[in-house]
Amino acid sequence: MEKRIKVLQLQPKYYIRENDLHEEILKGLSPEKFEVTSAYMREVPGEGGLISISEHVKYFDLSKKEMKGLRVKAKRELYEFCDEQQFDAVITHRFKACDLMMSLNKKLKIPRCISVVHGFGDYDRLYRRLALKARIDDAWRFVAVSAPVEQYLLNTGMGLSAANVSTINNAIDISKITSGFRNREELRAEYGFDNDCFVIGTIGRMVTVKGHGYLLEAFVRLLEDNPKVRLVIFGDGDKREDAVNYIRTAGIEQQVILAGHIESAYQYIPMFDVFVLPSLSEGLPLSIMEAMAAKVPVVASGVGGVEALLGGLGEVVKPKNVAELYDKLKFVMQSSQRKEIGEALRERLEKEYSIEAYRAAYRNLILS
Repeated sequence: MEKRIKVLQLQPKYYIRENDLHEEILKGLSPEKFEVTSAYMREVPGEGGLISISEHVKYFDLSKKEMKGLRVKAKRELYEFCDEQQFDAVITHRFKACDLMMSLNKKLKIPRCISVVHGFGDYDRLYRRLALKARIDDAWRFVAVSAPVEQYLLNTGMGLSAANVSTINNAIDISKITSGFRNREELRAEYGFDNDCFVIGTIGRMVTVKGHGYLLEAFVRLLEDNPKVRLVIFGDGDKREDAVNYIRTAGIEQQVILAGHIESAYQYIPMFDVFVLPSLSEGLPLSIMEAMAAKVPVVASGVGGVEALLGGLGEVVKPKNVAELYDKLKFVMQSSQRKEIGEALRERLEKEYSIEAYRAAYRNLILS
């Protein structure tokens, strides 16, 4: 029997969601040809938490402190594990996982190393760029999740070039996503929305970079035009309290629902009349793809790969621009073409963002 290729997928901490792209990479690696291990430097799944489909799973369960600074314990334990397992390839996600492997692989000599870069900012700091330049060698390939992220990496210099940087666009399993959607009428009844309500929805952590504050300001203006407009925000985070205070001060408690964190929140997208993403920064957001799969019109900040993803079929706004966000939402609210727009977005998703092509791209990168 031919020896299988041993692959390690390394993440700085445990996190798996239902439509997880890290797991989608693994689905392209057949167990007949590949032996895959998923490893997480921090945290372990809680009760009911999802488990990787990998043949093997390793939880280092290090503390947050142990993953800061020189990360001596993290390096020692990861080195010993990799030295024992003798991997043929490694896929890292996020900066810390990549940085660990880049420092260790000078001794480990794993022949194919892939760093997946999910957004901007990983190499803004000079010392990170200098470390990258000192450690990069022919074993490494960098994968950006969108063309703008690829350009960001190329602009850093420091050993990154067209020879070792490429883009593999994020993608979703459309058939799986659509099978998980809940019924629109049932959802709207559950949330108390009648047929006359125009429902704006968003999904994302309630943190500064997601721009919820600008959305709330635009929503207040929309209410002046149409008292039947409603806003639902799925997600939680350190800016939730700011949102609560704003909603209370503006007197819009009856028109805004902060739904909190809900696993598989994409299932609720069909109740939206428009999906909005007011982010200040993104790589290539899956939530927009999920809205496209649901045939829901999209209004989003033109950051990262968003504009390319929408391909002229969605409404793109400048981040932090409340007036423009209001105008675009009002335009969609008044449009008689929402159904046609939704159909076109779904068609574009199916044509340009195939999950099969996504899996094959990573498989081919390993085999190269």
